[in-house]
Amino acid sequence: MYGTSIIPVELIRDVPLVTITGCTSLQIEHHHGMVSYTPEQIAFDTGCGLLTVSGAELFVSRYSSSDAELTGHICNIRLESGDDA
Repeated sequence: MYGTSIIPVELIRDVPLVTITGCTSLQIEHHHGMVSYTPEQIAFDTGCGLLTVSGAELFVSRYSSSDAELTGHICNIRLESGDDA
């Protein structure tokens, strides 16, 4: 296929890409902004709902308008769909 480029599915579908390393590090790409932040819970708006990370001593070690990196003791990750269905 000449002249075509491969676009990551996350960008086409506007969904977050979450990478977890052990239970102490998490990266989120393609978010739409941080909604709330405490040492026990951090929430992000995404193209498919609210992504909430719960744990202890959570810290945002890197943040930009589209990606972030969290460290701390990660206990739970929840994605609440923005759909009413």
